[in-house]
Amino acid sequence: MNYDEFLSPVPVAGTYVIKNLTNGRVFLSKSEDLVKTYKDERFRLDMGMHSNKELQKEYTEMGLELFQIALDERKKDGESLNDLLSRRRKEMEEEGIAFY
Repeated sequence: MNYDEFLSPVPVAGTYVIKNLTNGRVFLSKSEDLVKTYKDERFRLDMGMHSNKELQKEYTEMGLELFQIALDERKKDGESLNDLLSRRRKEMEEEGIAFY
C-alpha cells in the first residue's frame, strides 16, 4: 500500500478497501476524494459509527492494528466510479475474497 495516495493535495478518485488483516474480509467502496474518505472512515470506525455494522463490530473488538485502509484502484480518465466499483467487486469475488 502506498500511503502517498492519501497525502495527495489534489483529490484522488477510485476504489478503496478496509481490510481485516486477521480474516481477510474487506469492505470495498468508492470515493471521489480518497484523502477525505480515509479520514472520514477512520473517524467513523474510531467513534463506533461506521455504516457497516459487521465491520464496525470486528473493528471495535480487534482494534485498529488489525485493519488496513488502502487505495484499491485509481479511477482512469473517462471511467465511471460505479463501473470501476462493479468491476473490482466482481474481480475480488472471482478471487474468493470475502466481503463485509
